[in-house]
Amino acid sequence: MHEPLVVAERPAWVRYSPLGAQHRTWSSVAVSVYDAETETVYRVHGSIGSLRGGPMAAEKLIAIACSLFLGESECAQP
Repeated sequence: MHEPLVVAERPAWVRYSPLGAQHRTWSSVAVSVYDAETETVYRVHGSIGSLRGGPMAAEKLIAIACSLFLGESECAQP
């Protein structure tokens, strides 16, 4: 699954395999964030096994990507 989102006020996308009947345990999770000011794309990758899979894995990588721009407390989801 590919989803667009905003990370630290920057356009981004996340790719992961959602839990369910068609979940792929071997797939990776990826978050890409575009910083227009520097014209740079930051990519963070992880494996499902190391991140415990599904949307939870995506949330962890989104937090890591956010920490590239902001502090941990600023990246906490409400």
